[in-house]
Amino acid sequence: MNFWICSEKNVRFADGIINEKEAEKYLTKVQQGKLPFDYTYWRIILFCIWMKVFDVKI
Repeated sequence: MNFWICSEKNVRFADGIINEKEAEKYLTKVQQGKLPFDYTYWRIILFCIWMKVFDVKI
């Protein structure tokens, strides 16, 4: 699966808990190699998936 599609789709689900524009900038910089990879990338994606799986309402 394309990581960009996965992250973009899931960040939207966070509905404001994660700043979508800032997350997009961060994820783009990591993908372009402008920032080193760290697990923040995965934490953002997995947090949003967790919200969806457990039907978290904000």
